[in-house]
Amino acid sequence: MSLTRVSSALLGGQGLDVGNTATQNTAAIQALIDNQTDGGLIVIPKGCSFNLKQLDGSVNEYDLQYWAEDEADNIGDGSNPGTNEKMFWSSNWKQQSGGTVDVNEWRFEAPYHPGIVLNNRENIEHYGSGTDFNGQASIVLKKNNYNQFQLQELNNADRNMFAISSWEVRQVFPIGSSSFSSAPVAQELIVGNTSGAKGIVLVVTSSTMTVSWLYGEFVVGETVTVDGTKTSTVGLPSAPTFSYNNKPFRLIAPLDSSGIGVNTPPARVKTALNVGGGVTLETGQGGGFGSAVARLALYDDAITPTTGGNIGIDANGDLRLQDSADATIGSFDAGGSFSVTLKDAPTGNSVTPTQSSTYRESAGMIWFSIFLLNINTSGLTAGNQIHVVGLPKTSRSSGNATSNVNVLCSNVTSTAGNVMAQIVPNTSYIKLFDSTTSGSANLNVSAITSGTGDLTISGCYSI
Repeated sequence: MSLTRVSSALLGGQGLDVGNTATQNTAAIQALIDNQTDGGLIVIPKGCSFNLKQLDGSVNEYDLQYWAEDEADNIGDGSNPGTNEKMFWSSNWKQQSGGTVDVNEWRFEAPYHPGIVLNNRENIEHYGSGTDFNGQASIVLKKNNYNQFQLQELNNADRNMFAISSWEVRQVFPIGSSSFSSAPVAQELIVGNTSGAKGIVLVVTSSTMTVSWLYGEFVVGETVTVDGTKTSTVGLPSAPTFSYNNKPFRLIAPLDSSGIGVNTPPARVKTALNVGGGVTLETGQGGGFGSAVARLALYDDAITPTTGGNIGIDANGDLRLQDSADATIGSFDAGGSFSVTLKDAPTGNSVTPTQSSTYRESAGMIWFSIFLLNINTSGLTAGNQIHVVGLPKTSRSSGNATSNVNVLCSNVTSTAGNVMAQIVPNTSYIKLFDSTTSGSANLNVSAITSGTGDLTISGCYSI
């Protein structure tokens, strides 16, 4: 089939038609590019296959009109366009005068109200045997054929919505920690040594590595370097497979009210602000809370904060408060069981009695209950003061520490029948005292009837 030139008024350029054939036509299209003037339009009819990546526009710029299914790079690469979509490609890549600023843009100008109009014609019914459905209109920004960002008008449950969405592209590499002399870890930068492609490491196993893709295209056979020093000992045996982390950010606003939803299903957007997930939400590895977190933060500076703090859920599912340096300053509804030992000094001889010890943490305070049953004091020094060691959190330093401790005992001898306790500031232990008629004295190990003595200690303290 011969290739012919046809005239075209589109964009004022010269039209070039390569004909209709099912064979590979990349070379023929390249010949037309090389023999035309800058800005010519090449119209590729349906069924004429080619590979866009193999075309060279360094000599003559060109515009290309074709059907999506006929371009080889649209098959299995990124988010494929629909097979019946008409595509338009411009090689507008040249630089401005001086050669320093790349230009790759189209400009639309008009004397009054310039713009692009997307009109969703729902009043035109679907033709043929297909099912009628509510239409949508959207603008999608792509990078290397991967979806990155989308503005979308949609219809859900008879409500008109406006949505802004983004995607994270993830790639799984067929090499893992065993292919490196020093294993990669999460949040490190990975670079292809041949391609220059880049990504951020998310998860590493012995045989695979999941990466959040940034740009470029990793190629088979190349080695990769992580964190600038960790180079793989083998080349990539195959190209990384890709997937989408679906909509890491999605904002939905109903057009019939002022409601806004972040990562929220459209039907749930009913109030003035409906947040699902969180604001400044962290879901990646690392960070102040560990491997699985979500937090709401208020800082003077998001990058290098000096004041402020955050509230969030830590890796154990507990609600915690932290300052601007990610130091824990309190928690809500954390707690559980813990274990204490009985000692004759803070770091002295110890025994572990039969016990039931539980605590709850809320807003910077620990509430605890310790029950020690049938204490056997063998191995402890009789004349030394009793220490209960192993509180769930370290108490605050003196000056701003608050504590309140109550003690009940059985088969424990005291001068006036009353035992007192003190939580030592900036430690995780309790000291016991004998309340006498003239003050208090140390409650020594000898006061406990070994084998039958019981202690119940409860109270609270600030952390």
